[in-house]
Amino acid sequence: MVEVSPDLQTIFINGPEDPRPSPNPTQIRLYHHHICPFSEKVRNAFAAKNIPFQGVEIDLSKKPQWHVDLCGTVPIVELTDGTIINDSKQIMDYLETTFPTSGYHILPEEPERVDLLRNTVPLAENVFKTWYPIQARRDYDEAEFK
Repeated sequence: MVEVSPDLQTIFINGPEDPRPSPNPTQIRLYHHHICPFSEKVRNAFAAKNIPFQGVEIDLSKKPQWHVDLCGTVPIVELTDGTIINDSKQIMDYLETTFPTSGYHILPEEPERVDLLRNTVPLAENVFKTWYPIQARRDYDEAEFK
């Protein structure tokens, strides 16, 4: 069995009484939820760039107040200096610009393709924003769906 460094071990936040984890001065921390498509996109970016991070799995149905105060959504990246980035596109841009030679490029190298991607992704994200709550609940009626 592979031993995981304590500063990379996943933290689970399962209810409103769970305190905010103390700062991690050595590793980037990713607050996420396992079925959130925006969190998945960021986890994939970390993997593609070969960047280690400490995961904090948030139960979004039982958010603590400190999480709501941060922004109330996922993903959130907390840098080692305490800086918070709470938008998946901004997180991916941060990873690409801060770690340009690590792993794979997560943005195209041609500027015109980057522009195309940045114009197309919001369309897909609008679909995710609509579909994700419906899929996560799995108990909707036809009128509500429409």
